[in-house]
Order: sequence, then structure tokens, then C-alpha cells
Amino acid sequence: MAEQLNRKATRLLVIGLDAANILRFHQWMSEGLMPNLSRLKDEGVYLPMAGEGLSGAVWHSLYSGASVASHAQYFYNQIVPGSYRTRVRQEGDLPVPHFWEVLSQAGYRSIIVDAPKTRLSKALNGIQVINWAGHDPDAFNRFDCNHQRWKQRILQLPADPLDINDWGGSGPSDFAVFGQRLIANIQRRNQLNLALMNEEPWDLFFTCFDELHQAGHLGWHFQDPEHPRYDPGQAPPVKRLLKDIAAAMDTAIGALLESAGEDTQVIVFNSLGMGPNYTSKSLLDRFLGSVEGKPAGQSRNRSSYQWLSALWRQAPLSLQQYLLGFQIGLREALFAAQRGQQRFFSLPLNEDNSGIRINLAGREPKGKVKPGDYEAVCKELVDKLEQLRDADTGQPLAAKITRTHQTLSGERLSALPDIIIEWASEKPWKRAVWPHGEFAFHPHEYRTGSHRSGGFVLMRKAGNAAEQQTKALVAEPGVVSVRDLAATIYKHFGLSVKTDGRSF
Repeated sequence: MAEQLNRKATRLLVIGLDAANILRFHQWMSEGLMPNLSRLKDEGVYLPMAGEGLSGAVWHSLYSGASVASHAQYFYNQIVPGSYRTRVRQEGDLPVPHFWEVLSQAGYRSIIVDAPKTRLSKALNGIQVINWAGHDPDAFNRFDCNHQRWKQRILQLPADPLDINDWGGSGPSDFAVFGQRLIANIQRRNQLNLALMNEEPWDLFFTCFDELHQAGHLGWHFQDPEHPRYDPGQAPPVKRLLKDIAAAMDTAIGALLESAGEDTQVIVFNSLGMGPNYTSKSLLDRFLGSVEGKPAGQSRNRSSYQWLSALWRQAPLSLQQYLLGFQIGLREALFAAQRGQQRFFSLPLNEDNSGIRINLAGREPKGKVKPGDYEAVCKELVDKLEQLRDADTGQPLAAKITRTHQTLSGERLSALPDIIIEWASEKPWKRAVWPHGEFAFHPHEYRTGSHRSGGFVLMRKAGNAAEQQTKALVAEPGVVSVRDLAATIYKHFGLSVKTDGRSF
């Protein structure tokens, strides 16, 4: 429960940018492409932001201030405790409260627009809109609003201009049109943002722009000359896809800053990054099979699933949404029993990470590894993962390997993968080798961009306090965590709330 220390707080505007590339942002700001964010950076404070090591956990840690070992939400599709099945979670169903829920209990009024991976909060003091203009309005998350008058008004606004998202299909057929529609979506969202900001009272206003997330997944190769699919002769509107989206986003942010006024404190953050996607989701399964002495090729079940998934991606998006539950159920029918027969098995994650779960006796229903052997098995896997190399360059393919039980703590630690691998993804791979096997594979067919851990925070105090704040923070440089945002918001509103983060 929040303890209120000070009710005299200025309004706070928090703007999220989802999965923007940090280096590209710096370049675009220096080129004058993003004048509003550049001015905010000059007037306030810029700090790097570290992620959670699992891109699927970032938003949940950010909203709650809890570590992934405390909330245990690391992917939309997680293993069911006490089984070998995975199931799709209800997004936002956290065991710890979101920061706007804590503010509501303290009497503050919030407006929350399209915060990714959330559900409607119960008894919110304010207005919440979910899954209206977000990049992932999939089969599990539909548009909703807790305020009936605004809900009806939103339904009268322009319809979603996009007919595709980044988890299904084979990408848009016309990327120039795709870019125009993403920009239209930015403008559409900001029309709602500005209406709510100007017509409703609020203490906290939170909104998020995630168009670079979708464009980065599907169109990374258009602006990366080193990507195998880069075409130097492509049309200028396509080549500028990400730049034009970033510029439109900056314009929208400028309108929000102007509307909020200088007496409002501002935080703009980028939750995680984006870069080229050269990984293969089947690599870890084949590697683990090789560790157990099996042939290096794909299993029959894996090949069958990939063939069926390719068919599914060719279906219209509406049909994909309808059949997504069936597709996941089919995967579980193919893999759940197999997991129970192995000493260890892979868990579904985004392309940038892979996860390994030990089939531990006493934790899993048919555990093959005794608790006394757990450390030795983990060490065996880490040692062999470190031997996995790019056959052409000799460079290691695992950029970072994390033993969660050694580095994390929290009451839900046992729900996480035992080992997390962050793959080296800056150069294309063709073959992976280790002393006991070789694996040939191809990058993802249509998602040419994938997540990167880490982001940034831009913060400007209200009024004349900005310069003093800049001096104070520059005196203590460092990297903030995604868990620190909630603690910072609580501090702004004078609330004493225990989190796994610290205020910045």
C-alpha cells in the first residue's frame, strides 16, 4: 500500500517509445530529423536504460517496478507450472500493481493510452484505453476503454489503417503504403491523446508510440546496408521507412509537449532496442539434441511444425487471429510430451533470446535431473554453449549467457528459464559449429529486425527546475533500469512504495 508523503506535485507526462534503435535515434537527432526530442535532450537529462535480459519482461517490470523474478512475466506464451505444456497468458495480469493503480489508491488521476501488454485496471481513478492503436492487437487482446462515453467517442474515430502486424503473415506487399499507414496511425493516436489531455483533468498522462517496433521487425533491411536483403536500388519512400516514421513520431511528441505546457514534468523513454535479426529459433533445439548425442538436423516434430506454421502465415490476418490458439495447441501436442523425456528443453521466447529449462526432479512432473546434479548440468550446458561458434568467423554465437538462479532473486524465480542466452546478432550467420556438430540454417524469412536489450530515458523537470536537475544527475552518471521508472513516478508524487528499482 502506498504511503502518501506530499500531495503537492506537478503534473507528469510519460511518453513511451517502443523498440527504437538507440544509435539510429542519436544519428537522427543530430541530423535534425527529430527536433523535439533533441531539444528535450538538451534541456533535460539523458540516461541509458538497461533491460531485464528478456525482452518480453520489459513492459511488466517497467509498470510494476518489480524484477522479472518477482512478477515472472517474461513472454506471452509460458510454461504451465507442474507440466510440460505452455499456454498463452492474459497480458497485464501481474501479481504486483501497475504504477497507475498505486496512484489511484493515493487519489491521483491518470490517463493511460495504449500502454502495451496491459489489461483494464479495476477501479482506476481516470481513463484507460487499451489495444486501440497498438502494434499487437492480436487474438488475445481487444480494444477496450473503462469510460463508456470515451469508448463510444473512440469508436467514431478513424479505423485502424493497418491490416497486418509483426507476429503473423509474411510482411506487407507494399512497404511504401505500409509506412504511410504507420504514420497515419501515429496521427490517429495523437488525435486521441490530445483530446484526452485537453478535455480531462489528470495528474499522470501516459501514452506510447510503437510504430517503430512494427516497422523495425518487418523493415529493418531497408535501412541497413549490411543486411543480406538490403537493396541499394530500392525506392526512396521505402529506403526512408524508419526515418519517416521517427520524424512523424517526433512531431506527435512535440504536439504533446506543447499541449502539456512547461509546468508539466516530462519523461520520455525507449523501453528496448531493435537491430538486425540473424537468429534461428530452431538452433537451440538442434544444439540441445546434439548435446544429448542426437543428429544435428531438425526433429520430425520441429520440421512438421515449421511447415504448418509457414502455411498459417500465408492465411489472411483475420484467419490467423482466429486460428492462433489452434496453432499454439498444435505446437504443444507436438512438443509437450517430448520435453518430459529430456534432461533439458528450450522454452519459447523472442528471437533475440533463447531459454533453457532443466527437467528438474521435484519441480517438473517427470524430472530427469536430480537436485544434487542441477549445478553440474547447468555448468555443462553453459560450457558447451560457449563453444558454439560462427563457422565462417569463429566468433561465439552466444553474446551473453545468464544463469537465472545465480543472478536473480525473487519469489517467482522458479517460473523462469534456468539459462537465458542472448544471441550475437550483428552479423549474418550461415552455419553454427561446435566440437560435436554443425548446424546450417537461414535467418527469419520476414522479420528482418529483432529486439535488443536496453533503451534510454529523457527527463525534463517542470519550469525552472530543469537546469538544477541536469546538474544533479550529471554529477552521478550511470545506467538506470526499466524497474526504476515506477520508483521515479512514485517519488514525483511523494509516495513511499517498495519496489525492486530506485528513483532517478
